[in-house]
Amino acid sequence: MKKNLLALLSIFFFLNSFAQFEKPIYSENVDSLLKLYYSQKHSQMARLRIPVFEPDTIIPDFPDSVYVARLAKLNSFIELPYNEDVYKFIRFYAVLKRFHTRQMISLSNYYFPIVEQIFDQHGIPDEMKYLAIIESGLNPVIKSRAGAVGLWQFMNGTGKMYRLKNDKIIDERRDPIKSTIAAAKYLKDLYGMFGDWALAMAAYNCGPGYVLSAQKKCKTNPKNFWEVRKYLPRETRNYIPAYIAAFYVMKYYKEHCLSPIELQFPKAIDTVMIHLPLNLSVVAAELNVNVQLLREMNPQYKKDFIPANESLAYSLILPIEKATQFVEVEKKLYEQTKSLKINSLTKPDNVQSNFNTVKTRVNHLVQSGDDLESIAKFYNVNIWDLKRWNKIRENGILVGQKLEIYISIAEESKYKKNSKRH
Repeated sequence: MKKNLLALLSIFFFLNSFAQFEKPIYSENVDSLLKLYYSQKHSQMARLRIPVFEPDTIIPDFPDSVYVARLAKLNSFIELPYNEDVYKFIRFYAVLKRFHTRQMISLSNYYFPIVEQIFDQHGIPDEMKYLAIIESGLNPVIKSRAGAVGLWQFMNGTGKMYRLKNDKIIDERRDPIKSTIAAAKYLKDLYGMFGDWALAMAAYNCGPGYVLSAQKKCKTNPKNFWEVRKYLPRETRNYIPAYIAAFYVMKYYKEHCLSPIELQFPKAIDTVMIHLPLNLSVVAAELNVNVQLLREMNPQYKKDFIPANESLAYSLILPIEKATQFVEVEKKLYEQTKSLKINSLTKPDNVQSNFNTVKTRVNHLVQSGDDLESIAKFYNVNIWDLKRWNKIRENGILVGQKLEIYISIAEESKYKKNSKRH
C-alpha cells in the first residue's frame, strides 16, 4: 500500500514539476549575478575590504578556516559543507548585496516568528525557514517573470494544489500565513518522497520530476544531493549552496558588519477574523493607522478589499494595540464599507500596482546625503515601490536625480510646504 501511494505521489509531482520549475532563485536573475561574481573574481574587488553603499563601513573577509568552523557550529538537518560555490553566495549576500541583506535581516524579525510557529506545527526543521530568503528575499508580493508569487514563490498551479486562492481580489500566495502553511505541506510531501531534506529542497526548486530523473542517472549515491547535483538543472545545482550561504549570513551577519534597516512593522501583531466585506482604507481611517502599513501586513488583498461573507471568513492582521479597538467599531466599519460604490472595490487592477487609493505625484530632487531608505521613510512609502516607480534596479542614486513619488492626495499639502518637493 505504501509503495502504491509513493508511486502515485511520484506521478502526481512529476507532472506538476514542469509547471513549478521555471521560477528562479533569489533576486530573479541569479545567473547574471553569478556572471558578475565571476567577472570580478580575478579583479581587485574580489576578497578585498571594499565599501558598497556604506562608505563608513569596512567589509571584513575571513580565511576559509573561519567559514568552515562557523558552519560546523550550526545545527542542521542537512550537511553544511564549505566550498567555492558556498563562498560565492556568502559574498553575494555579505558584500555584493549588503543593502538587500540588511533589508532581509529586518524583515526576518517580522516573518520568521510566523514561519517558525507553522513549521513547528507541521514537523518541518526550523532552518528550512531560510529557503524564503533565496525564494523571495522575504518580499511577500514579489512576482517572478515565470509567474511565481510570494514568500515561497508558488506557481499558480502548485498554489491551487495546496488550496491557495488566486483571483482578481485576493492572491493567497501572498498571504504570509497561508502560503507558509502550503510551503510546509509541500516540503513535508517532498521529504516523504525523497527521505532527505536537501533533496526535498532541490525538488522544491525545480520540481520532484527533475530530482527523480537525476537520481536515476546517478550511479554512486542517489540519496545524496552532492552526488546527484551534477544531473540537476543549473539553477538547482546552486540552490543548496545559496541556502547554506543564506543560513550562514543570517546567523553571522554581525561578524560581517551588517545591521538591520529600521522598518515600520509593529513589534507585536494580532489577527481578527472578518465576516463581512471590508475595505482597508475604511479600517485605516477609523483606527488611525497608516493604510500602507495595513497593506504590507495583509499583502494578499490586491484591491484594499476583503471579500468576506457570513459563510467565508478572512483574516486581517493588525498592530496588537489596534485589535481591541477594531472589535469595538467592527459593525461601523462594515456599514462604512457597504456605503462605498461596489465598482470601486471590484474593478480589476494591475497586481504590481496593488492599491486603488487615490494618489498624486510629487517629485523629489536627490540631494547630498540622500539614500533610498531615508527618502522612502520621509514620504512614508515602501522602498520597493520607490524603486519600481523610478525603475531603479540597484540602490545607487545620484545627486540631482529627480525621483517620482506617489502619495495620497490627503498628504499632498504636507509635502508641498517642504523643501524636498520640487
